[in-house]
Amino acid sequence: MLGILIGLALTLVALPAPAQTQQQNDWCFGTTTTDDQTIEGCNAVIQSGSVTGGNLAAAYFNRGLSYRHKDLLDSAISDYTQAIAITPNDSDIYNNRGFAYEQKGFRDQAIADYRMAVRLKTDPNDTTALDNLTRLGVTP
Repeated sequence: MLGILIGLALTLVALPAPAQTQQQNDWCFGTTTTDDQTIEGCNAVIQSGSVTGGNLAAAYFNRGLSYRHKDLLDSAISDYTQAIAITPNDSDIYNNRGFAYEQKGFRDQAIADYRMAVRLKTDPNDTTALDNLTRLGVTP
């Protein structure tokens, strides 16, 4: 009996992660979904293991946005941190993580992320991170 249970446990561990459906993929990367749909879709995309690189970072980023909208700030910060680990030169991720830190009251971490976002920004017309620093009374 013990051998059967061990064999079953090993079989379950060896099962591949389920692939995400097209609907879950659309929910993760779409623009007309609810936060709950985005979270569900991105959970499936991330757990599937079928996306890598920029697409994986985008899944973490999108899920982080939805967590932040739902005021689940620790989850948002965790997802933004995962996205930064994959694409460390994306200013939008730093800016959004900074905003989540600010919402939690972690001013120093927010300022550090806003400053990094300003340094990485490639579009001179996008002043969001700079505006965030200015609003906090801080220079870049």
